Amino acid sequence: MPELGWPQIDNVSPSELCQGLPDTFVSFSSHLEEVVKVPPGFTVTARSEDCGSQGFEHVHLPIFGVQFH
Repeated sequence: MPELGWPQIDNVSPSELCQGLPDTFVSFSSHLEEVVKVPPGFTVTARSEDCGSQGFEHVHLPIFGVQFH
């Protein structure tokens, strides 16, 4: 789903990348597509109301992905 603006981002599981951020924060998003299903070995770490995978990371390796700026 397209997302443009300043959505509320919710950290939904512990994340090395988002360590130190509050459980809920606001960040700019500008994307017309989204990751609907993360690949095997990855877990969703952040989401917004319109995007179920604002942040994700590999469970063992230092590989991260975000859709917010």
